[in-house]
Amino acid sequence: MGDIIRVSVVVPVYNSMPYLKECIESLINQTLGEIEFIFVDDVGTDDSVKVLEEYQVKDDRIMLIHNKKNIGAGASRNRGIDAANGEYIIILDSDDVFEPEMIELMYKKAVETSADIVVCDYYTSDVKGQDLFGRRIPQWFLRRWNSDRRLQNKKNHRYAPAVLGGVAWDKLLRKDFIEENHLRFQETFNCDDVLFSFTALLKASSIVYLGRDIPPMVHYRKGGENSQSKYVRDVFTGIDAAEAIIEYVNDLPDGKAYRGAAFSLSYKAITIWHSRLTDSQKKEFNRKASRLTFEDLGIHLWDDEDYFSLYERDALEELLGIRSISGENSLTNEDGSIVLNKALQSEFKRELGDSKLALWGYGVYGRRMLQNGNNDLFGFKCIVDKSPQIIGTRVGSLEIQKPAKEVFEGIDAIVVPNSNYIDSVIDDLTVMGCDIPVIDIVAFYRFGIPLRECIYREQCFDFGGQKSKQRNVHE
Repeated sequence: MGDIIRVSVVVPVYNSMPYLKECIESLINQTLGEIEFIFVDDVGTDDSVKVLEEYQVKDDRIMLIHNKKNIGAGASRNRGIDAANGEYIIILDSDDVFEPEMIELMYKKAVETSADIVVCDYYTSDVKGQDLFGRRIPQWFLRRWNSDRRLQNKKNHRYAPAVLGGVAWDKLLRKDFIEENHLRFQETFNCDDVLFSFTALLKASSIVYLGRDIPPMVHYRKGGENSQSKYVRDVFTGIDAAEAIIEYVNDLPDGKAYRGAAFSLSYKAITIWHSRLTDSQKKEFNRKASRLTFEDLGIHLWDDEDYFSLYERDALEELLGIRSISGENSLTNEDGSIVLNKALQSEFKRELGDSKLALWGYGVYGRRMLQNGNNDLFGFKCIVDKSPQIIGTRVGSLEIQKPAKEVFEGIDAIVVPNSNYIDSVIDDLTVMGCDIPVIDIVAFYRFGIPLRECIYREQCFDFGGQKSKQRNVHE
C-alpha cells in the first residue's frame, strides 16, 4: 500500500459469515485505489476472522484489529477511527455493501467542495440482498440546498439530522473534522451511530449531497441478523439513544433551535428499534416504557413550537403509553391513526381545494390515514397498491386497485403516505405515461413543511384555484 491514504473504511465484525465476503469484495473492488480497510474483530463465535485473514494475505490495504473481548459496535467503530490514517473516514456494517465507484465519487466531491461531510443515497435490501427501495433526499429538503448541492446555511441544518441522521454508512467525513469536534460513537451494542450522526450534522460547516443524478451507493441489508448492530442486547437501547440526543440538545446554548430535529430523530430511533423486537421483547419494552415520563425523556420543559409538528410527539406518547396531551393539538388518536390539527386541516383544504386525490399505498401508514373518518378530509377518489394480496379489498366505499393509467383518469394528484416510496411511485407513473403530481404527505404532517413544497414533479397544479408551477428536482 502506498504512503498516501485518501479514505479509511471502518468495519466492525461480529458473527458476519453469511455476508462478510460480499462486504469485503465490495470494498477491495472500489475504483479509488488509495484506501485502507480497517476491520475490527469483536470476538464473535464464527469463522469471520479466518475469512478476514485470508483476504488480508491477498490485499495489503486490509488492517485487522482484534478486540480482547466483545465490546460492541460503537466501541469497535471508535477503535477503528483511532487507527485510521485516511484524510476521510466512512463506516460500513459487515453485512452491507458499497457500489464500486462510491468511495471515489464521494472523495472527489469532498475535495472539490472542501466539505466536512458528503452524503449519498442508499438502497434498503432484504436479507438476500434484493433491493426493496431507495432512500432519496426529499424534494422539500433539496430546496434548502444551493446549486452545487451544498446545504445553504446554518438555519437549514436544523432539518439535516432529522432527514439524514440515524446512520453513519451513507456519510464520508473529514477525519480532521471528527477529531476537532471529538465525535465518538456511543459505546453500546445497538443504536450507537444515532448520536454520532446527529452531532456531526449539527457541527458541520459544510454538508454536500452527492446528487440525485447519481444512483444510491449503499445497499443496507434490512433484517440481517449477522451484523452486531442488529443483535438485540437491551430492549431499551432505542430510548437510551433518544435520551442521549435530547440531553445533548438541552445542553447546547442554542439548543432550542434544534429541538425539532432532536425529537424527530429520537422518535425515529425508538420506533425503528421497537419494530425489531420480538413479541416477548416488546412486552418487556412496554413494561419499562409505561413508567417513563416526559421529565425522564428530558422534554418536559419544551413548548409546542419546539417540534416540527406534534404528530411525532403524540405518536411517541402512544407507543410509550404516555397519554398526557390531548385536545385540538393532538395529531394521533389512541389507535395511532393520523388526525391533522385545525391549522393543518385548514392549510390542506385551502391549498388543495376540491382536487381529486388518490392514495397510493395501503400499508401501515396508508391505513392510518383512512382510519376514523379521515377520508372526509382527504376525499380520496381511489386507493391503489401493488400488493396482490390486498388488491380487490374494499375500504369503505372504495376498492383497492392495481396502479394503472386508466385508474388515474380524472385524478389531480396522488398522495403517498410513506416517503421511502416516493421515487418508486414516480418511476411507475413515468412508465405508465402519467404526469400526475405526487404529494409527500409525510413531510407535511411530520415536519410541518408547507404543502406547496411537498409536491413532486414539474407540473401545473391547481392550488386552491391558482395555478402554480412546481420545480422538478426528481430528474
